[in-house]
Amino acid sequence: MAYQLTPEDGPDGRTGGPAASAPTVDDDLKALTRLMARFLRRARDPDEDVPEELRALLSGAGLANRHLAPLVSLALEGPASVGELAERMALGATTTSQLVNELCRGGLVRRTEDERDRRRTIVSVEEPHRPLVERCARARVEPLRQALGLLAPAARRDFLRSWRVMVDVCEGRPVSAPDALEETTEATVPQRP
Repeated sequence: MAYQLTPEDGPDGRTGGPAASAPTVDDDLKALTRLMARFLRRARDPDEDVPEELRALLSGAGLANRHLAPLVSLALEGPASVGELAERMALGATTTSQLVNELCRGGLVRRTEDERDRRRTIVSVEEPHRPLVERCARARVEPLRQALGLLAPAARRDFLRSWRVMVDVCEGRPVSAPDALEETTEATVPQRP
């Protein structure tokens, strides 16, 4: 069941007592940076959801935690060219190519010729390792899935639009007024237990 944010909800969405007035952009910025720090601390902890079996596989192949991101992307979104994989992970093509080469040498991914366009090479997780990598990938994104599942569809749409606006601004891309969000009048946040 969804509910509207009330004056008792603080700028970070947590109940924090009655608010004297609507938060300013600076108040929201402070709340956002605190939430992002907490989120990034959790997201950057690669040991959190990595099964020992996958850790041993990486280590045995001379690979490190930095090789998890391409594996997770390939497991969640499927095979891709190096360029597509670079775009998914927001990395440069050279860095992504290096990661893929190292994963290939380690036997965790393979490159195959694209049947539709023989000039393209497609990268995918090697079959014997696919179930393990997929299990790890699902575990890493499950908290995000749960959080998105708590939001009503309109709230998810607004949340993702807000993230796109923030990322575009941070990347120096132009953002037009229609990209900005209007105040939502419908209840979009689930009832707290």
